[in-house]
Amino acid sequence: MQLTRIADVAGRQIYATRLANGESFSDTFLATPFPCLLWTHDAAPLQEFRIQLARELTRSDCRYAVCGGTDCERLHDIIDEAIVEDSLATGSEDDRPLVMTTWHAEDSMTDVAEFFIMCTNFEEHHFSKFLVVHLGGAADEHRRLEQEVARTADRAGAL
Repeated sequence: MQLTRIADVAGRQIYATRLANGESFSDTFLATPFPCLLWTHDAAPLQEFRIQLARELTRSDCRYAVCGGTDCERLHDIIDEAIVEDSLATGSEDDRPLVMTTWHAEDSMTDVAEFFIMCTNFEEHHFSKFLVVHLGGAADEHRRLEQEVARTADRAGAL
């Protein structure tokens, strides 16, 4: 999984990557908790891929999964199911770090970018690293979302 830094503003380092059906998600931030924006740009990924991604994501240091784009409700539900499976496997929710999840089916890229940057801190988590994961889509769509996220980070840094 190759990362591209899209912004470094006011202590926030924001990266992006693209995953295609069958590719694995890897925890790239070396034990640093982070929020993740998962945006499905076109047709929903294969069910098996979404399940694999959800399991890998919830076992990483991701602490907030923000789902947007095509069929984002289903991806959100699959991530929640992976969290429950992990809790059942360990016998306790207390053994797993909390992973927050939201979906934004009717929201624009701008609105989701603002939520991702401005609203994902919770409890003791004040994130310094953020990850945007593109699922499908073309390079121009990726740039558009990344520009929205970077603009939001710039505005947040000015506050």
